[in-house]
Amino acid sequence: MQLVTIILYVAALVAMVALVIRFIIQGGLFIYSALSGAPYVSTKASIDAILRAVPIGADMRFLEVGCGDGRVARRAVQLLGVRAVGIDIDPLLIWNAKRASKSIPKTKLDYQRANIHKTDTSKYRVFYLFLLPKLLLKTVEKIKADRTTKKPILIISHAFKIASIQKALIHTEKAKPYNTYYYQL
Repeated sequence: MQLVTIILYVAALVAMVALVIRFIIQGGLFIYSALSGAPYVSTKASIDAILRAVPIGADMRFLEVGCGDGRVARRAVQLLGVRAVGIDIDPLLIWNAKRASKSIPKTKLDYQRANIHKTDTSKYRVFYLFLLPKLLLKTVEKIKADRTTKKPILIISHAFKIASIQKALIHTEKAKPYNTYYYQL
């Protein structure tokens, strides 16, 4: 009788954990990212329109910071042929991004659990950022500090203008619910 009760409790616990994980993966709750100041909010605007608004060559390495489910990096590879990396601090988001991108070779697209402030950004020429303003400013300063070449870099900021580099604004893509801002440094 005790063994049956234990088995039932374990089965109920496993079922509950599975439901929570499913809820998390479907975008309902990403506590880890939110606690670090970077809550997960997926890009709702047309990703194709965002990526086509300014020229991005296939030779330009693409970094999606706070990639969440990786939809922008994935689409950049599919649409533009770039080599892309998506980084996020949340391991569940990275797992979900990898799961959704199985058909794309790792030589073209990779996702890594990483903190932008500990990541070398010098090898990238295009950055997609959908971050809250405070983290956005810190990230742009990190990107500028890592720069080792005079080749221009493109920073795409979804939803928020970047005051510290406003003079470098080259385009604004108007869309709902958020505009997207393009800066060339």
